[in-house]
Amino acid sequence: MNSLRPLVGHTLDVVIENVNSFRVLDLISDHNFIACNLDIAKPPPPVKTVNTRKYRSIDMFALKDDIISELSTNLSDNVCDLVDNYNHVMFEIIDKHAPIITKKMVLRPKQPWFTNSLKRAKCNRRKAERNWISSGSLRDFDQFRRARNRYNIELYNSKCSFLNPEIVDCGNDFKSMFRTINGILQKAKPTKLPDHDSATALADQFATYFATKIQHIRDNLVSQTSASIMLSPIPHSWNTFSPVNERDLRMIISKAPCPSCALDPIPSWIIKLVLDSVISTITAVVNRSLESGTVPDSLSCNAAPQKGKYGS
Repeated sequence: MNSLRPLVGHTLDVVIENVNSFRVLDLISDHNFIACNLDIAKPPPPVKTVNTRKYRSIDMFALKDDIISELSTNLSDNVCDLVDNYNHVMFEIIDKHAPIITKKMVLRPKQPWFTNSLKRAKCNRRKAERNWISSGSLRDFDQFRRARNRYNIELYNSKCSFLNPEIVDCGNDFKSMFRTINGILQKAKPTKLPDHDSATALADQFATYFATKIQHIRDNLVSQTSASIMLSPIPHSWNTFSPVNERDLRMIISKAPCPSCALDPIPSWIIKLVLDSVISTITAVVNRSLESGTVPDSLSCNAAPQKGKYGS
């Protein structure tokens, strides 16, 4: 541009482009209006890699036979060895009947204005488009064009009816307006983490920090209460436990909910279906744990449940 803002002499904007790609329009204004073509591509949606298993396609009769033949061969007297063998055998069996399948999922965020009516209109548009591509006739093209226009109009009206009240409710509160717009555009602030070379090492640092903090709080509580509270001696002790039988344990497992996490070799709902095959091993684990007074290390861990579908 050869001319600047008339009164102050400041350049408001700078456009770096090819010489022939923009124009300076001569409008009645104290600013020069720049019209240019910008090659701004829409960013592709993020892709997530997930691992899944086809649990619903498992042959339960074959699964029961494999569990019976494998688990009955090793019933160790040590509870830790018994649990480790159970996990190892169950992981091998589930890998045989439902191997891990790696899939890539396109993460498309759900839009609140996309209603069931819009979904049906979109399906009708795609159906009309396929018919036109298959036949190539003008009649099918006209039906596709009408279905496309109906969908576009309904989509526009649905967006307006949802977004207009959101913006109007902000009033003159510009902070609330920008927060609402960022929510509509799904612009989330990135999570800021300390500088690190390894994500695993950073997670270990967080875990160590919180574990040390919890231990410090516990030590302070013990030092504060030990001097002021005198614990009365326990009059009775519980030194022995009655062995658990399979009938009682089967009843407990059958009535229990079915939560699962990544540490489970097989989901809980499948365990209930093949309970006859594993009940003897589970009973042995419970009784040996009560007899020795120990909990296996593999049963002392925990994992946060994953969001989304657990299996298909």
